[in-house]
Amino acid sequence: MLFYCRILLYDRRMREKFSGKRRAILLFLALGLLLSACAPPPIPPPPPGAEPIEKPKDLEGVFRLMVGTGFLPDMSPVPDGLIASSYGIVDAWMADALFMIPQDPLLADEIILIRAMSESDAEEILTLLSRRLAQKETAAKDNAPDQYAIIMDARLIHQGRELALIVSDKAGELVKVYEENWPPKP
Repeated sequence: MLFYCRILLYDRRMREKFSGKRRAILLFLALGLLLSACAPPPIPPPPPGAEPIEKPKDLEGVFRLMVGTGFLPDMSPVPDGLIASSYGIVDAWMADALFMIPQDPLLADEIILIRAMSESDAEEILTLLSRRLAQKETAAKDNAPDQYAIIMDARLIHQGRELALIVSDKAGELVKVYEENWPPKP
């Protein structure tokens, strides 16, 4: 798969045959296919009537509450092996983390929830999440105006060791779910 991505980017005949916009779309589709092939099965929402009564105790529980709103598309976790290479975030910086991307690679939605090991680690992660958001903006600006609007409404939250990047057309509602349920009160 990476071989085909390299051909799309560097082969002279492919550059002549496909315009920049078409090559970018093909590259996104190829990368989405690559990520979906490596991804573990998605985290299913809880069955109706089985929603937790008490507040969640971990980030996966918070994500399940977000899924329960119905505002998110079908999502899959980013494989652990791709987190450092895709986001630049090292496992040693995180006490708990959840990285979710849509199963449809053309959608901009993304949910990243992190509890950092320390506040200095949280600052480093915040910088990398800001960079990730800027990359998403640049990629979508000319190729997908509807997805660009969603990215521009994204929310990046940082409170002590807690971080969240919420990219969704309903980011405001999902931020409310996050803030009402995380971090857990002692």
